Amino acid sequence: MKKYTIEITEEEFKALDATILDIQAWTQHAIKNKARRCINRLVEEYSDKNPKRMSEADKIKFIKDSDKIKKRVEPVA
Repeated sequence: MKKYTIEITEEEFKALDATILDIQAWTQHAIKNKARRCINRLVEEYSDKNPKRMSEADKIKFIKDSDKIKKRVEPVA
């Protein structure tokens, strides 16, 4: 499992703390949701399968086993 650390200013923290009940849980959910959408996009892009019709386990196996998926080296337009 990967761990990431982010840095925010005191003002950014104050704004988040005033509007979000649990910043850690919200951040975790945001990253997990983004990863889910990226997995679906990669399944669509690199296979002939429909990710909406695949189980989560099958999508994870596809990502793990695919040798076509490479790290992006250019920014997304």
